Amino acid sequence: MRIGFCLVDGLRREDGERIELERETRPFLSLLDFWTRVPLHRDRMESLVLGGAFDTLHECRRGLMWRLEESFGLAQALRTQSQNKQQKAIEFWEELETPCAWDIEEFSEWDKHLWEWRVTGVISSGHPVGLLRDRLKRFRILPVAEALHQPNHAEVTIAGLNICPHRPPTRSGKPILFTGVEDETGIAQVACLGEPLERYIRVFLLSPAVIVRGKVQRRGVGASLMVEKAKPLLLNDYLEKPREDAPIEEPTLELLTHHWR
Repeated sequence: MRIGFCLVDGLRREDGERIELERETRPFLSLLDFWTRVPLHRDRMESLVLGGAFDTLHECRRGLMWRLEESFGLAQALRTQSQNKQQKAIEFWEELETPCAWDIEEFSEWDKHLWEWRVTGVISSGHPVGLLRDRLKRFRILPVAEALHQPNHAEVTIAGLNICPHRPPTRSGKPILFTGVEDETGIAQVACLGEPLERYIRVFLLSPAVIVRGKVQRRGVGASLMVEKAKPLLLNDYLEKPREDAPIEEPTLELLTHHWR
């Protein structure tokens, strides 16, 4: 279990308690075994499947979803049978396979991330920017951890989730914006002021993910980034795979930044 049941959309406290009680009795063997012993509403079971709760028992989330109605009916029938012949029923449904559409394509890793986010509000299986890393490398966009190890005043470009942008008051009265840019390797503290703030403030206040070019500012053992340019990180742009017959372009910063002005 990676996260608490309280985070799963629609799941009630009593549902979580019933799941824990049944799990203490004996491990769950399959989705069908689970649903037979824990009579959840179909919508709640759907949330568990899409959130990845059964990934260790079944390989295909989408296949389970495709035949979830069949699993629902089968679980109801088995639950009825178990009322009078408990042991026999248990032995019977342990041998049954959970209905799964193996002939359809599984969700992509990106789709799994999106469903986990929608169902639980968090992503516990990995960082979404990590899925983009190979594509980002083509545009010389560094991982945060690598960027923060560059020399003082080195110009770098990073990309990640835009974490808690805020504009605190300053002693000088000059406006400044701080935010965190988070990828799979860490968080870079980013500052934006002066002309870049006037130009890119909407980017930081409205974009859930950003690409930032700036200069490394080293103070002691720590480092931050002073913004020179910024733009929204449109995740779908970097998820698309180039066609096999497409010419390979030399990755340059111009390819990345020609829309920034």
